[in-house]
Amino acid sequence: MTYFWDFYGPNARGIAEHFARHLGDFMARYQLTAFTAGAEALAPNHWAAWCKSDDLAVQDAVKKALRPQRQES
Repeated sequence: MTYFWDFYGPNARGIAEHFARHLGDFMARYQLTAFTAGAEALAPNHWAAWCKSDDLAVQDAVKKALRPQRQES
């Protein structure tokens, strides 16, 4: 499952990249290791931070604590 947080505007890139770093911090704090995270451009002035994992413990923790805006299988 991949979870996304969307950011818009002229500062969207920096915010998405910063949020992606915090995703890594969150995973480390709770010792969740089966994930990948990053940030990507979806359109001009639209960036998304994302986190992907097939581990159910990671998925549950992300959904409950971080409330992603959308998800894809």
